[in-house]
Amino acid sequence: HFGSRERERAPSSGHPLPPPAKPFEKMGGCSSKQTNEASAPPVAQGNGNQTLLAGGASDDRKAAVDAMVAAVQQAQEPHHIDTTVTMCPVFRIEPENLQLWKAQCDSFYEAAKKEDGMLSYGFAYSEAEGSGEVHIRQCYRDAASLTAHLRAIDVPLQAALKLSQLKRVEVTGPASELAKFRQELAKLGDVTVQFLETEPTAIRRPAACSGEHGSDTAVSVSHRYKVETGSADLAKDHAAALAEHAASTPDVDHHALSTSEAGCMQLQHGYANAGAAIKHLQDSHEHRAARLERHATLDSLEIHGPPSEIAKIKAFIAGAGTKAGNSVAN
Repeated sequence: HFGSRERERAPSSGHPLPPPAKPFEKMGGCSSKQTNEASAPPVAQGNGNQTLLAGGASDDRKAAVDAMVAAVQQAQEPHHIDTTVTMCPVFRIEPENLQLWKAQCDSFYEAAKKEDGMLSYGFAYSEAEGSGEVHIRQCYRDAASLTAHLRAIDVPLQAALKLSQLKRVEVTGPASELAKFRQELAKLGDVTVQFLETEPTAIRRPAACSGEHGSDTAVSVSHRYKVETGSADLAKDHAAALAEHAASTPDVDHHALSTSEAGCMQLQHGYANAGAAIKHLQDSHEHRAARLERHATLDSLEIHGPPSEIAKIKAFIAGAGTKAGNSVAN
């Protein structure tokens, strides 16, 4: 299922996170040892004279060291503090309303560009004949940022709902942020929001995007699975291995495994371009089959990206099908 973005992503206001030097290995920080001398006041050396620091100064020094250690650990382990929340509403639009619906999209973009918490924002129109589907994939720094955006677009959103039918709404993020967002929004229009909790092993290394025409080559891929009762934990047991495999692959900007209470599981990836997406899909096929598809059934595969990148992926799929057919024929 392909979705082609007609507009560039809005420029990210967030700061790209550096890739981990070694995937998922807890990197060492500073530590302090407790000794019998630990309680003694610190001594400053200078010109042969020893000056004892007051207890208050010692406390200030310890607080400063603790703050520095915390900052270093946070810089070393960015993928352990991911609070980002992704929301994807899917609209169904009748053909006669499609152009009118597209015309009011500028109001969504303009609101998103003004928000400091916005990381990415884009519309994708389904190419399936007669489907008339529009996906709005948007990512925010945290639940508060997403809530602020929804309040800012209340008027254009109500207009969009009059021109279309809302099919589903999915919100993906860590449990702590989902709990905050649930308090603000349980339904959008007449549709109940489906919440998917992201495993702690999620990776987010977003590439910079200027927002200028032609600058956005990013491709997102979403594998949607159905999970039988009792099998979700078995599939989630492999989350760390899946994440480590993604982290070791160049140009994988995003990886997340998320599950809902309704038996839905999503494996989502973001790539710098179509080439990176094709390579990772090829390299990770057997890995996914061994880790996930023993416990879950693939329900659908959605690929979103700009038309030029979608065309490359379509050409690859068509070529792969031809080669498979030739192999069988021969």
